[in-house]
Amino acid sequence: MIVQFLIVIFAVALDRVSKIWMLDFLTQNGGYYPLWPKVFNLALVNNTGAAFGMLEGARWFFIAVTILVIIGAIIYLIKTRKITGWMFKISTAMIIGGAIGNLIDRIDTGVVLDFFYFELINFAVFNVADSFISVGAVLLGITILFLNDYGDEKALKNEAKSK
Repeated sequence: MIVQFLIVIFAVALDRVSKIWMLDFLTQNGGYYPLWPKVFNLALVNNTGAAFGMLEGARWFFIAVTILVIIGAIIYLIKTRKITGWMFKISTAMIIGGAIGNLIDRIDTGVVLDFFYFELINFAVFNVADSFISVGAVLLGITILFLNDYGDEKALKNEAKSK
């Protein structure tokens, strides 16, 4: 559990520091800074929705859902700590850390600050927390689909019988 806790703390800290720094830096540069013109840039965006701006303005809905998901993920991690593999634990911790990072924004300011922009493919502007959530989700998908070390029902029943 210590490793997962450290991943969550690292994700939240990196997200907070990057948002504070980017807000200051990009405000001084008119909200936009080209790193690799026409390919990858920094662009200050206040996102009131979810991924790709979906459900714009549903702040309290996102706060409630995020809190429920975080609590559910933590409970699942605790209950299955003896029967889940390391990749499941790490990926879940990354998702929790990213979710907390964006939750802090929603509670504090009502918007999530995004700033990474892949202009080449016109991809949605995102932040460090989004990156942790996305990478964690991909790893979790790989874990569930191919590694089968996520505390499946049979393993959960065996764990319950042994108590």
